[in-house]
Amino acid sequence: MEAEAGSEAGSARKAGMLAAVLQRLAETRNVRASWVCVQACHAFTTCPTGDAMPYQTNEDLPASVRDHLPSHAQDIYRAAFNHAFDAHASDPRREEAAHRIAWAAVKRSYDKEGETWVRKS
Repeated sequence: MEAEAGSEAGSARKAGMLAAVLQRLAETRNVRASWVCVQACHAFTTCPTGDAMPYQTNEDLPASVRDHLPSHAQDIYRAAFNHAFDAHASDPRREEAAHRIAWAAVKRSYDKEGETWVRKS
């Protein structure tokens, strides 16, 4: 029990440190903070800000995403969707906006060649 609490505290500490570093990077390089948060959330099941995320794992993603994107692209989609979903909390079309934003994030790193998504070189 204590080991679990310790590992959770360590993960939270690392997530907070990562979020702070990425926020500083965003400020110094004039990068949109929301994109930086997506990158920070990429490796976690909860956002460094502490917000719960709709898709905890890639297995939770819709079949249309899971069955067509490679694993890394699914990670990108999940992180982007979760962040956008949280950011658009007051939007009545919140879920639709989050899916559009998530697909746009995937398309930054991947191209569709025929029926296959391939990482951009």
